[in-house]
Amino acid sequence: MENLTPHWPSFVVGVVGAATMITVLSSLRGRPPPEDQRRSTPQELETARLRSQVSSLEERHHQQMEFFVNFPDLVKALTAAMSIGQVTAACSRGLSALLRTRNVAIFLADTATNLRLVDGAGFPAASRNQITCTVEHQHCREVLTRRGVISCSQQLRKMLRTIGVDAVDAASIWHGDQLFGMIVIGNSQGDSVTVKRILAMVTDLTGVGLTAASRIHRMRREAERDALTGLANRRTLVRRLKSELDRTLAYDTHLSLAMIDVDNFKNYNDQNGHQAGDEALKGVAQAISKVTRRTDLVARYGGEEFTVLLLGADPQQALMHAERLRQTVASTPFAHGHKQPLGVVSISVGLATAPMDASRIEALFEAADKALYEAKEQGRNRVVAYSGPKLTDSARPIDPGSSITGEDLRRALALED
Repeated sequence: MENLTPHWPSFVVGVVGAATMITVLSSLRGRPPPEDQRRSTPQELETARLRSQVSSLEERHHQQMEFFVNFPDLVKALTAAMSIGQVTAACSRGLSALLRTRNVAIFLADTATNLRLVDGAGFPAASRNQITCTVEHQHCREVLTRRGVISCSQQLRKMLRTIGVDAVDAASIWHGDQLFGMIVIGNSQGDSVTVKRILAMVTDLTGVGLTAASRIHRMRREAERDALTGLANRRTLVRRLKSELDRTLAYDTHLSLAMIDVDNFKNYNDQNGHQAGDEALKGVAQAISKVTRRTDLVARYGGEEFTVLLLGADPQQALMHAERLRQTVASTPFAHGHKQPLGVVSISVGLATAPMDASRIEALFEAADKALYEAKEQGRNRVVAYSGPKLTDSARPIDPGSSITGEDLRRALALED
């Protein structure tokens, strides 16, 4: 007969489990539902809404405080900038601070058809001045032809991503009728309307700064360059010679000065007119520059006189270069050159080298001038190096001179009537 007596251990476990389950279910019936499953009361909803508004107002207040702190500094930096590079650097820093973004790209026109990435943040340093785009590309054209801030097109964003800039907004840089380029930004913090307003203001200020910097650059260039030939003028020559002579003496190297005079130039002017004479001077300047290293300095000293500052050239090297200059000018075809006494437009060259011929600027000019006089006395169209005793001083101080462009600069700066 089958034993119907229960197995006590199993029976006890089952009873205990059932009792535990009954207790748990009973407790759950009286427990409130989880917080996320309850219906919020109207008061709770209003509280959440007010908290959200307060948070938004606090963020906006923080942005406004940052604007009032950083914007005056940006205005000062842009108005104090003396070069285009200083303007773009100030613009980049200002936008990064005001909009709390690390994605800024400033493109300026380097030709009539190309834009070049000149400054910004959020892209590799190697990309600066290396990335260009054509203004006729649709993604650039739509920015450049519209004043104000617009959203970047997908094509422009795709192009900028290749240099690490995730662009969102773009603005063309104008001042009056002058177009300079464009600015793009991305990943900025703040509401879209505020971001666009700040970008528009900074872009306008950048246009003003670029206009002023361009004028300063042009005035400086005119002050440093001869108006007729485009070469450095006497003021620039003397300033450069001072620094190079100090370096020569400090490092025990050489520095040679070539004084050049166009032979029989008065005869050329008298026979052919001053306009033809000006063209001849420009031709001589071009011929000299063509065979001179970029590290050296070619300058118009005054009238029909030119100079070449030969850095690191000892007497022998200077003599070889000066002879090359003479041959280049003599072989260059000039209008009316055959009418000259020597049958060609030619030059005479006097050479002096520091420190063996002179150690001071005035003395170096005097030694080169003496050698030039000797070259003309020997029949012109030749090179003569100074061969006298070392000159230690000069009775004739070197006047940096004042070119027409220098007078224009002083007048523009209201330094004289």
